[in-house]
Amino acid sequence: MNISLFLIDGIYNYKLPSQISGSYSFDPEETDSKLINIDSHDDGWYLYSTTFVSVFNEKGIKVDELKIESNNFYELEREGKHYLLFISSLSNSNLKCYTYKSDLKFVISKNTNAPFSYDCKYLNGLEVGIAFSNNKFFLQKSKNSIIYINDEPLQEMNYNIKFGDELNIYGLRIIFLKDYIFINDLNSIVIDNNRCGIFENVLDYDNNIFDIEIKDKELYSKNDYASKAPRIRRIIEEKNFKLSAPPNITDEEKLPLILEIGPMFTMAIISFTTIINTVGRIASKQATIASSWPQFLTGGAMLLSSLLWPILTKKYNAKLKAEKKQITIEKYTEYLNEKAKELEAEKQYQTIVLKENLISVDQCIENIKNKNIYFWAKRNDQNDFLVVRIGIGNQKLKAKINYPDEGFSIEESELKNKVDELAKKYEYINNVPLSYSLYDNPITAIMGPEIKTVNFINNILIQLLSFYSYEDLKIVVFTDRKKESNWEYIKYLNHSFSNDKSIRFFGADYDSSKNIAEYLNYEVNNRANIKANNKNEIKPHYII
Repeated sequence: MNISLFLIDGIYNYKLPSQISGSYSFDPEETDSKLINIDSHDDGWYLYSTTFVSVFNEKGIKVDELKIESNNFYELEREGKHYLLFISSLSNSNLKCYTYKSDLKFVISKNTNAPFSYDCKYLNGLEVGIAFSNNKFFLQKSKNSIIYINDEPLQEMNYNIKFGDELNIYGLRIIFLKDYIFINDLNSIVIDNNRCGIFENVLDYDNNIFDIEIKDKELYSKNDYASKAPRIRRIIEEKNFKLSAPPNITDEEKLPLILEIGPMFTMAIISFTTIINTVGRIASKQATIASSWPQFLTGGAMLLSSLLWPILTKKYNAKLKAEKKQITIEKYTEYLNEKAKELEAEKQYQTIVLKENLISVDQCIENIKNKNIYFWAKRNDQNDFLVVRIGIGNQKLKAKINYPDEGFSIEESELKNKVDELAKKYEYINNVPLSYSLYDNPITAIMGPEIKTVNFINNILIQLLSFYSYEDLKIVVFTDRKKESNWEYIKYLNHSFSNDKSIRFFGADYDSSKNIAEYLNYEVNNRANIKANNKNEIKPHYII
């Protein structure tokens, strides 16, 4: 038997074995008090009440247990919330096949006069219109009504049905295929074939058994295969750039003014005193001007030299220091410019290598489409294993700029500032692909609005699918029915299967997730034994 639990977020299906034996409990949530509790006795399956869950019969009366039968509804209650179950057969033998006209158009409702009448008390005025036009099925439903497409609730009032879709209206199943419609045979449905435009079609079954020799047939042509070429790539190694310390060109400390002019002032006083003394002697008739000119010349020369020569000497020394400082700055600046050229060349090299090794998602898609030499080229033993591109930004330059420390200094050096500016300028590379290692970071949280996080993860997955073959990498998905469609494309990839195809690593419900967890647990224990035996190569790697 199949048990269908109708919830707002989807239909949850649970299966009972064909052999009536044992007890089973089911719940869409991880909880100790299970919602659905089944026991077997007296050759039947019985739904029973517990301390937390109540079972009601068709009259709405709570009962301890109730025998379940196919094509019937059952109601449960837990913590004030009501739940609806529908029991159906596991086999599809009750599905009837119908052909349809090109102008098919009908409405499913509880109304007995409707072309497609479904006498179900849970419809409550619900009407669903089905039409076929331009080789497409169309569905229209009333507002705020709950129906399901492929076990997912249909939110839109208008929906384009795809071939293979299954419509479920409280136990009524309609499967839409090209040229055929399959409807489960319920006693509560009445179909007016002419008004609906559908007609029952009995499929021919051939039960005769023949012994036929099956020969292997090549499924793919040579063009379908891709050769895994050796990967040749450039890598970035950290370089050391050693800079000579900037020369010390700080100005010498100036003497206080009194110490600079003291000797000059002393010499000037002596010279001035000599001149005054000579003038006094001439005035007292002790000497004549003609006899005193040597004193005037000596005093004047001493007075002039005491003022002029120190000033000229200071000016000259200052000029020499300024010229030496300028030459030093120019030479060291020229030296730094040469180092800047080396750093710029390294920066350009690293930019090119980053763009080569961290290709865009568009390039990954082209590699997959064209199966070029870069497709599945990466291996588990390479140092960029599981390194993916997460965007464009600024990344640190993989280089060290070393220069001797000048030690403590009170004054700020102009050349030291130039060195600091050079180191700061080449600290980052701008506008390059940013890398992130899923190998070095075994646990990664991606947070943000769902539409952005889903697209972000899809970009990472496309890179992994492009870089690594399914022998090297497996992708494991744990999700729920509500978000299953986001990752459904992964279900059909070889990366989502074990190599022997015994299990698919895609869990969207409790049972499949449990099976995957048990498989991975076995794999962990097995790898522990492999490491104990000193076997180096362990494949594949699992991304969960």
